[in-house]
Amino acid sequence: MYRKLLALVIAFYFVPSHAQNSTPDAARVSNFQTDTVVANADSNAGSVTDSCPKAATTGSVDDRYKQAVARRKCLEVAQVFFATTAAAAPSVSADANVRLQDAATKRAASTQLVKVMKEAEDAQEEEEEAGAAKSFMGSNWAVGIGYSFGQGPKRITEAEVVNGVVRVKQDDTDKPIVLLEVHRLFEIGPRFGVGPFASFQTGSDDAVLGFGVGVQFGWRDSAPKSSGGFLLGVGYGWTQGVKTLGDGIVANEPLPEGETEIRYKTQSAESIFVFVSRRFDLGPEKE
Repeated sequence: MYRKLLALVIAFYFVPSHAQNSTPDAARVSNFQTDTVVANADSNAGSVTDSCPKAATTGSVDDRYKQAVARRKCLEVAQVFFATTAAAAPSVSADANVRLQDAATKRAASTQLVKVMKEAEDAQEEEEEAGAAKSFMGSNWAVGIGYSFGQGPKRITEAEVVNGVVRVKQDDTDKPIVLLEVHRLFEIGPRFGVGPFASFQTGSDDAVLGFGVGVQFGWRDSAPKSSGGFLLGVGYGWTQGVKTLGDGIVANEPLPEGETEIRYKTQSAESIFVFVSRRFDLGPEKE
């Protein structure tokens, strides 16, 4: 899986996306307008529409979205072209062949217009579905809730001395957390992505600041046009300003000789944490 993810990262940043025209091929448009063979009118009209390539179903989600947008725009231009051609005034040329060709061109444009209108509607649907996938994948942020498992010394909330022995009354070494995270998902399957994240959190005391990095997994909702989904992250964190027992003071052990009170110190601490978050459906990305 790691090799596949690395390949996706390299492809995203270093491989240029495939350009796609957002207008019908000019040569095919010209051929439709100028071909004097009446029998070719329908096929020439179809070739204009076919010059708007379909969006790929594989490749990066960014490329698929760009291609879907380009196809929709191309078909809209073709739609205007065929509508204008069909609505133009009939030829009044004295040449019967010219009038026949003009009539065949208008008839082919009218027939093709119906087809293009349907394909443009389908292209709009494809664009919205690709836009939803692009909105969920890629760079985003979310608020997550989870649980942190502290590493190293205990984070002391309250301790006391009982008969000369240090007793910890409460600690928050392992605790629930709420965090703000930013992530980048790379699509590795239908509606599924994985990628890195960075997180930030504060405690009840403003001096307590936490930062974490890790790997996040995302599952997009099954609805084709939904940009919502669930996220699961696993990370390693660093927290500043945590309170621990002072040097030489050990929980469930007597105080050092000559001391009568518990000393504390603040230090940085590390933790492993997991969290979940929900990205709500904000609709497909639109250009």
